Amino acid sequence: VRRAVVDIGAGKLANVADPVSSIDTAYSLDPETQKLDSLLNAVWEKMGSDRWTVGQLITLENCAPFSRLTAAMEEIAGETGRINARRLTRWVERQTGRIVNGLKMVRNERIAAGQTWQVIPTNSKNS
Repeated sequence: VRRAVVDIGAGKLANVADPVSSIDTAYSLDPETQKLDSLLNAVWEKMGSDRWTVGQLITLENCAPFSRLTAAMEEIAGETGRINARRLTRWVERQTGRIVNGLKMVRNERIAAGQTWQVIPTNSKNS
């Protein structure tokens, strides 16, 4: 079906767009995807591929209250001037494995301080 739609659009028989382009555009405009993109990039900038817990991210936020990381976490789990650790943890769990702009979050081992996570680069742009 995609091929037929692309051929119709290329032949100027109708004003239609490539369905895959439309899907990619909708994906990039999705608020959850935008939040994930902000968080992945902020964590990558601050932590690289080091492992971290949500508690460690919140501690970093307390040390740098006006950073990109702080803004990303507040967008996801901000509550009356603080970050809700439980809400942020649950959101991170739901986003595990999603690829946005070549980065994804993966779950690692559990330690005494909590579940550890890691942001890693991938070869794919979105998933």
